[in-house]
Parts: sequence; structure tokens; C-alpha cells
Amino acid sequence: MPTQDFNAVSSNPVGHGSAPSVGTTTLSEAAAATLSFLAAMPNSVVCERCLCAHLGVDRYDVLKSIQGLIHAGRILCMYAACAICLEQRLVAQVRAERRQSLGT
Repeated sequence: MPTQDFNAVSSNPVGHGSAPSVGTTTLSEAAAATLSFLAAMPNSVVCERCLCAHLGVDRYDVLKSIQGLIHAGRILCMYAACAICLEQRLVAQVRAERRQSLGT
């Protein structure tokens, strides 16, 4: 009967857990730009259309960056008037506790 080493690291075919990340999040370039843009404007809420226009990236990249930032707990989304175009839309905003820590 073969023995099995439970302390050995096995490869995961799906790719989950391939890189250890305890308390850290690696952001894409678009996500870092999105976070910087939102953090630079205190109490601002911005829709994805305005983020696309100001960052010079396509809508898909902005939506993927918003998704990643939500999963990382850096931003939240809500239905409100965009601070730039003033349309009532789904907008992104930096979480209050994160905005304070980014400023220091």
C-alpha cells in the first residue's frame, strides 16, 4: 500500500491557492489606477463610464478592476449620482476606512 505525505504541497489543477497571500492583494494596473483615481477625490462616487473616459481604458477593463477592488474590500458600489456626469447610476466609491489609511 503506497504511503501519502500529507505535508507535501500538491499542485491544484484549477489553480486556486497557487500563490500564498496572507492579508495582501495584488492589484492589476487598471485596478490600481481606478483606486488611485477614486482615492484622489474625497467623498466622490464615479460611474464606470466616467472612469473609462478619465483613465483611457475600455469598459471591460474598468468593470474587471471594479470587481477586483470589491473582492479585495477596497471599494463599494451603490446607486447614486455620479460626481462627474451627475447621472443616477451604479457608482464606485472608496470604502471610508480605506480612504483614511490611503491618505497616510
